[in-house]
Amino acid sequence: MLSIHPFADFNGRVTRVFIDLLTRVLKLPDVDPTPDSGEPTARYLAALRAADRDDWRALMDIWRERFEKGDLG
Repeated sequence: MLSIHPFADFNGRVTRVFIDLLTRVLKLPDVDPTPDSGEPTARYLAALRAADRDDWRALMDIWRERFEKGDLG
């Protein structure tokens, strides 16, 4: 989603709305896509930077962990 979004700003907001819609359509638990402050935010931002380089592993790991722990907002 962030790769195809046409704007330099608001990408995060649009992506959070998209995630909200996607989880509703797929009947998944409600997910708060905003990471906790501190280390979780730093890890999340690093994962986003890696995804910008087409390395999605870290971001996938973060979401997998959140679903496994039930840390869904």
